[in-house]
Amino acid sequence: MEKKNLTIDVETSAIPRHYPWVKDSYLTAVGMLDYMEKMHLFWFIHNEIGPAPFGVAEIKDLLISHDRLIGHNLKFDYHWLKHLGLEKSTHHMKFYCTQEAEFNIRGQDRKLTYNLHDVSERHDLKPKIDKVKFFWDSGYDTKEIPLRILKPYLIRDIENAYDVFRKQMPLIKEYNLLGQVTVQMEKVRTISDIEWNGMKFDMDYAKGVVESKTEELDYVDFTIRDTAGWNLNVNSKDDLSLALYGGVRDDKIRKQVPKKNGKGMKTQITVVRTQYPGLNFKPLKGTELKKNGFYKTDKGTLKQLKPTLKKQKTMIEQLQARSGVNKDITTFLGKKGDTGLINKVHDGYLHSKYNNTVAVTGRLSSSDPNGQNMKRGKDSVIKKAIIPRFDLIGDADLSQLEWRVAAFQSKCPVMYQEIRAGMDQHTIIGDKYFNGDRQPAKIFNFRMIYGGTPWSYFLDPDMPDFSIYKWQSIHRGFYEHYHGLKTWHEKMIGQVQKQGWYQIATGRWFKYYKDDSKTGNYRDQKIKNYPVQGMATADISALAAAVMAKKLREAPKVETLMIGVVHDSMIFDMPKDEMPYVKKMALGVFERLPKYIKSVWGFDFDLPLSGEFKAGPNYAEVEEV
Repeated sequence: MEKKNLTIDVETSAIPRHYPWVKDSYLTAVGMLDYMEKMHLFWFIHNEIGPAPFGVAEIKDLLISHDRLIGHNLKFDYHWLKHLGLEKSTHHMKFYCTQEAEFNIRGQDRKLTYNLHDVSERHDLKPKIDKVKFFWDSGYDTKEIPLRILKPYLIRDIENAYDVFRKQMPLIKEYNLLGQVTVQMEKVRTISDIEWNGMKFDMDYAKGVVESKTEELDYVDFTIRDTAGWNLNVNSKDDLSLALYGGVRDDKIRKQVPKKNGKGMKTQITVVRTQYPGLNFKPLKGTELKKNGFYKTDKGTLKQLKPTLKKQKTMIEQLQARSGVNKDITTFLGKKGDTGLINKVHDGYLHSKYNNTVAVTGRLSSSDPNGQNMKRGKDSVIKKAIIPRFDLIGDADLSQLEWRVAAFQSKCPVMYQEIRAGMDQHTIIGDKYFNGDRQPAKIFNFRMIYGGTPWSYFLDPDMPDFSIYKWQSIHRGFYEHYHGLKTWHEKMIGQVQKQGWYQIATGRWFKYYKDDSKTGNYRDQKIKNYPVQGMATADISALAAAVMAKKLREAPKVETLMIGVVHDSMIFDMPKDEMPYVKKMALGVFERLPKYIKSVWGFDFDLPLSGEFKAGPNYAEVEEV
């Protein structure tokens, strides 16, 4: 039976007040095209109408009487339906986001844009009406734009979204993307819920951290100047270069001297050539700056410097400590004090934006603020500021998903044997090449499935200080051990070099560009990376998150909310007495993922999947339960 489609678009207050949780935001209009292709417009706040919060009942009836909700960047429209209290009226509906679908149809092509205007033109449809943008750019708010301009703009957006949907459906079937698109549409609903829920932010704690870290930064700067032996400006790259490597600079000396007429003082500038001895570090090759005699002092360069003297070691330790302290301060405040986390809290919560049409692998990215790039570990002051609205923060994490996805796609018999026997690949490689140290083995292994090279390990200051020849030997030995993975990598490279694209079992395909490499070929690392990250993080993790979100929506009297997705982890805010249920539910979903995969995509994922569940009083201090 064919679904009854309902296409939606909303108009709201102008950016950046276009989200419901931002102060002074408002809803101007909701437009809907029903399955009979009849247009329905509902106006809320506009100067020509005045406040008119009517039409909610009619919108509810339209939602209830349709099976599928269509929109371009649908998660945004869904925010405003929830603002109207209509979330439950959509629970029976399938979602279809034309922006998400286009991204998948085009192989996550990074050279294309996915706004409705460009997508419409790509499908030979009428372009969007751009008069409204002129009003916004001229400083008008949405409620001030004349209805004779705004109304046709709203109607055209709805019509174009529906027409794009009709153009996309045959392509989805032709490209064998039905299973993939089905999962990604549920992901749209899930990430909209996550954005709406937000993470509760402990403002008092954050301000206390900034105060204490600022004092700590002042002390660290004092110790750096003491080690350098002169009053350098620690924020100056030139001063740091002189402190580390030494050199000569013409310094301007300013002093106050009496004016010739004896009336008042004036500033006299004298240029003095000064020799700075530095700490005798030898500059690394390739770190020279355009300014003669000066060298790079960034974090990556500092890691590669080889201190031998006590003062050199002290300086590196102090600069690294400063980097960590300053990172915490700027994360909370921003570089200029007005763009950090503290400034992004609107209603007591951080509402991270999840971007579903940015990463070329298809995985989610996050911004404003980035909810996927918080420092790991219990000492993370950033994560400590994320606290529950209920009692506990929960973290459900899929175990070694990328490794198992690489094993599945490559059909490497050794990887299969080790996984099924419960053997730990990091211990195996650690014992073989890293004197039993599991940590560098873990980094090495995952980089290998993503295309790690001997040179990348050799140049990485966080990896063991082996010669390039030893790294080449380890690299070769890894591929000899996991020979099936090597064969798969070579097969993929051959296919991409021949045809410029590669498709995986979920239907997701990847568009590659030769300009990724200076050699004029497709870049090997990207060829290896995309299929693993695409199937693992973009597809299987999205499926797990969507299933969990659905179970939470349908569970009676459950208050637990999903508040984040970090690659292959799902983050929850939950009452203490619901923790056992959430743990059992999440781990159960992980273990049943092969069955869900079979149901959605039709192939057998013949390796076990599992995970772990942690909980704690904040996002940093979670422990396995």
